[in-house]
Amino acid sequence: MYTIKQQTSAQKEIYDNLIHDGYSSLTAYSLSLRNYDRAEKILPYLSLHDMDKCVDYLYDAIKANKKMCVVADYDVDGATSCSIMVSGLKTLGANIVYFVPNRFKHGYGLQASVIDDMLITYPDIDVIITVDNGIASVSGVDYANSKNIDVVVTDHHLEGDERPNAVVIVNPNKKDCQFESKALAGCGVAFYVVLALREKIAKLDNKKFNISYLQDYLAIGTVADVVTLDTNNRLLVEYGLNRIKNNKANIGVQALIDVLGINQNKINTSDIAFQIAPTLNAAGRIEDMSKGINLLLSDNYEYATELAIELVKINKTRKSIENTMKEDALEQIDITNSNSDDLFSCCVQNKDFHEGVIGILASRIKELLYVPTVVFSELEELEQGRAVLKGSGRSIEGLHLRDAIDYVTKKVPDCVIKFGGHAMAAGLTIYKDKFDDFKFYLNEYCKEIFKNVKPTNVVSVDKELDLKNISIDDVEELNSQIWGQHFTEPVFIADFKINKQELLSGGKHLKVWFDYKGMEIVGLWFFRTEFIDVEHNENVKVIFKLNINEWRNKKEIQIYVQSLEAHINKINS
Repeated sequence: MYTIKQQTSAQKEIYDNLIHDGYSSLTAYSLSLRNYDRAEKILPYLSLHDMDKCVDYLYDAIKANKKMCVVADYDVDGATSCSIMVSGLKTLGANIVYFVPNRFKHGYGLQASVIDDMLITYPDIDVIITVDNGIASVSGVDYANSKNIDVVVTDHHLEGDERPNAVVIVNPNKKDCQFESKALAGCGVAFYVVLALREKIAKLDNKKFNISYLQDYLAIGTVADVVTLDTNNRLLVEYGLNRIKNNKANIGVQALIDVLGINQNKINTSDIAFQIAPTLNAAGRIEDMSKGINLLLSDNYEYATELAIELVKINKTRKSIENTMKEDALEQIDITNSNSDDLFSCCVQNKDFHEGVIGILASRIKELLYVPTVVFSELEELEQGRAVLKGSGRSIEGLHLRDAIDYVTKKVPDCVIKFGGHAMAAGLTIYKDKFDDFKFYLNEYCKEIFKNVKPTNVVSVDKELDLKNISIDDVEELNSQIWGQHFTEPVFIADFKINKQELLSGGKHLKVWFDYKGMEIVGLWFFRTEFIDVEHNENVKVIFKLNINEWRNKKEIQIYVQSLEAHINKINS
């Protein structure tokens, strides 16, 4: 169910200050709606709990020439966290390597099997540093300790009832951490550790190191992990984007940008979210994220280009797998009953689902049904003689998914084997014979949280826009800002007439030639597979984002259609 909500009025003081700073009225209006706050500096690194203890340990480890190994996660945040930690600590003098778990063999986090395989490759490891994982790896850390290997945990995920017995843990989401930004991504934590260690070395050894080259990794990982773009995160992303725009990107990042055909002088968060992130992610989902990390850390442009081309091919394979899975899932769900008053969540399982793509599929179904969604694939190995499902879930506003899964574990103790994650995303494994129980109690929990009222997907618009008063410069300035999770890209509404429609890419997308007060505006509606059904010369209220189409050195304003008011009302009815 969808409703349209116009944003509250702009904050006049913020608006006036932005106008004074030279922003256009359009950008100033949208930024002020979101209570834009331009901090001059990022939050201090020592406000992260135990950061002083962490850098003391790492400083001594470097002095003792201890062999360190970064154990990463297999998504973009994990890859960029690894790149920051490996490259940054190497710059600061560390003897350091990295190891990436295989999602299909090892599962998530620091497991005993990860350590065993790591020691085959690197038998002389003294210290393990986890990035973007580790807070839930209680048994894994114990296993490392039994091998006389110290563990430093850097993570941002929520902690469970028991903390791992690590040398030190740096995590803004520890219960005793007072760091103001709980939205810091794993790559942000890694960057803060390197930053703090650099400052300690400068103070004690009078050695100064430039680590600004890590900032493009930081921008990519922060946007890709879809964390809230609070003031601190927006600053971190801005620093990284500015380096790319100023031709200072790392060689691997530059190669990927070139292969994807992104205009680096105008790169924005959408380019990261919809092109860079999916391409890197595909490596960890379909094959091995080592390919993504090798790309990011490469200092050879030709080699990096080869890797980038390979990752693009892998992503095409991922898209094909996803489309097939989506068709199978929709058949299983029975879309005709998807608006049932009793459907407050959605659970789907299929033994043929690809383990690396279930998270994306959960996102797609969640967007379609607007209920918390968990998608399961069946693992080959058994757990205590019983078949096991691996799941990935995505939630909606107002429902903390990790808490929901925790509720199921208490209702059905012999169901969930392990789980972890965020409010909006979580991963888990369950016994296959308990799938129906999981499905029932998850829906029961969601129904209770939403108070028996079906959740509504609210389409927020900034304002009704007069396109005749908008210039290309206005749109370019607007789109250059740091938009993202909880600081959403501006969406507008206006009345149009439809001159012509055409399905593109074999019927996957819709192109519309709109008439706006006698001015032609081209609109693209991605993943719209049907023509808009309207009477001749009828006004259509369109919800859209602004974009610039540049072709043959000519620029023109175009729009990305998000929805139609008529379409939304039809769904409501």
